Amino acid sequence: NYISNYFGYNLRVGVNNTLSFHHNWNTKHDVTVEAGQVLEIDFNRYNYSYAYNGPNDLIKLNEVNSDPGKAEYLTSKVYNRSLISMALDKQRHRLLSFYGHGIYRYKDALDFSLLVRADGSSSAQPDNWWAVSPTFAAGWNLKSTLLAGNEGIDELRLHASWGRIARLFTDDRFGEGPQYLSDLSFSNNPLKFSYDALPGLSRPYSTGYVGTGIKWPYSDQLDLGLDLGFLQHRLNVSLDVYNKTDVNMLFNVPGGAEYGYTSIYRNGLKVRNRGVDLAIQANVLPKAGKVQWRPSANINFNQNTLLALPGGLDEVMIGIGDQARMLKVGNAIDQFWVLENHGIYNRETDIPAKAGKQQTYKGTPMSAGDPIWADQNNDNTIDDKDKVLKGHYLPKVSGGFSSDVAYRNITLSFTFYYALGKEILNQDMANHLDFVNHEGQISMDAVKEITFWEKAGDYNRYPLYNPWSKVGAYRADQDLFLENGSFLKLRNVSLQYDFTKTRWWKRNSIVHGFTVYGTASNLFTITPYTGGDPELIYFNGVDNGYGLPVSRSY
Repeated sequence: NYISNYFGYNLRVGVNNTLSFHHNWNTKHDVTVEAGQVLEIDFNRYNYSYAYNGPNDLIKLNEVNSDPGKAEYLTSKVYNRSLISMALDKQRHRLLSFYGHGIYRYKDALDFSLLVRADGSSSAQPDNWWAVSPTFAAGWNLKSTLLAGNEGIDELRLHASWGRIARLFTDDRFGEGPQYLSDLSFSNNPLKFSYDALPGLSRPYSTGYVGTGIKWPYSDQLDLGLDLGFLQHRLNVSLDVYNKTDVNMLFNVPGGAEYGYTSIYRNGLKVRNRGVDLAIQANVLPKAGKVQWRPSANINFNQNTLLALPGGLDEVMIGIGDQARMLKVGNAIDQFWVLENHGIYNRETDIPAKAGKQQTYKGTPMSAGDPIWADQNNDNTIDDKDKVLKGHYLPKVSGGFSSDVAYRNITLSFTFYYALGKEILNQDMANHLDFVNHEGQISMDAVKEITFWEKAGDYNRYPLYNPWSKVGAYRADQDLFLENGSFLKLRNVSLQYDFTKTRWWKRNSIVHGFTVYGTASNLFTITPYTGGDPELIYFNGVDNGYGLPVSRSY
């Protein structure tokens, strides 16, 4: 039998102080000044222990009255010590911030603001405890200054801002510098772990070396925007253009092999995001009409680019096997690294040869029934050098549109959401087709009694490769399994009836609101993707088939 015990504890204490001053001179000059301090203290802790092959599930793993300070707390009288493991983890983080904020407005024409904030974090290293973040913003009301007499335009405002935002460290380990962690178990708990019921520590050989000189990551963002209103604000348009650069981000760079490490944490990752946000809101029909229609829509276009890697590297491979990814400076960070598939070798004579040697995949000769993978460098050997960056798992264009239609006391509302220009790597389909290589694995993919009857995707899309191929014909890292992942979803729809707007409702009733409504969520998805829900994939664009579908609700 298997048994486990878990204990978790989270605590936050916060202290905020604000001092503000506001004054207005002759209704022309308006000044607001604010100074403040923020202190946040977080403490997170958990204890987790588990054991195998006990007499039954009713016996406690940890004795109820045992003392955590004594050795017997880690053991049990009824479980074999070698089958007991215990994880102890805790994190402390303290953030102390001071800020000053000033805003100046001249009539309804111009406004300026300046914010300077200093943040000190206990997760930062001692020589880089503090980060200073300035932000500037300005706005110009063109309507009141240049178009005051124009009745067709109700609002025309231009605004711009630039700011720097310090990025908090996600783990307090980075503030410790070189350290001992746990690297002793399959669960890879980063703090402490026990083996044979005894605690043990090692250097973090597989999780990454944390050295000195780690600095605060931060983001610089520039925004330019325009707000417009027409027809007594019955049509409103908002347009924003932004340029955001994440600088000095931490990245686990391969290295330190001579000391036994697989990677080293270093600053230097730099990524730029540029994009446009457009929002439109309208009230289409006359206000006096019985029918009112208020549609709205928003759209975002975003493009990311990797500008730099730590240590001046031009490219770096992360991950292993068919899950490996390549990051190249000058390219987007959300691209897939795959082999280009051009069909199937039906006959041995179709396989290319050079100098009397048949084409190979990493030294294994290609055979009839194997895929035709593009030999990008023309060396007659298919390997990682022939992989290319293709597709994007983040949408190029995303947004939504909604509508409210009201007739007297009845209102119908709906909201759609869409994501366009994204691809999905259908690993779930690759696993189904690659059933031979999953034989004997400790994985749900190997249980054919479950998966054999389950139809996944469109089998007509794929060539009938030799499933016993020595080169892994149905490996996931090829563009054969890249699919269009764009989609349109009906997020929700509602219909409501307001009784207070009926003729027989008494205006002096003590009940001022009485509405009956029905709603439905996630009714349908329109997508060319042949797998599951295109929105419920892994964060790196891979559909491994384990995403739980979003349920319809009524």
